[in-house]
Amino acid sequence: MTIRQTTLRAFCSVALLVGTAAYGADDASAEARYQKERAACLSGQTQQARDVCLREAGAARDAARKGALTTSGADEKAANAVERCKVFTKADEHAACIDRIRGAGNTSGSALQGGVLRESVTTTTIIIPAKP
Repeated sequence: MTIRQTTLRAFCSVALLVGTAAYGADDASAEARYQKERAACLSGQTQQARDVCLREAGAARDAARKGALTTSGADEKAANAVERCKVFTKADEHAACIDRIRGAGNTSGSALQGGVLRESVTTTTIIIPAKP
């Protein structure tokens, strides 16, 4: 056996061990998250019906094991928020939406309360022509 073959075998062995350990860590993390979510479902700490909650927790665990469960980064969330403002076709309404997303105005409520209300006030001056 040559030095090159020995080095290649050693590299492959290490890569296999690291990959297996990483997979096991992800699997353990998914299982730990599932157990935590399951406990919340069983104790009634969620807004969902128990059977729906347990089904969703199991589906999330399975997706995490397959590597299909991801979390959105800040950039992706910001892009999604801006995308939602495209429904406003008038330039001033679109700009007001972007301002609300970026934190202008008042924000109240929470997801647990059913939603977040973002409010902004825009003062507009209207000039009324004098009567002739």
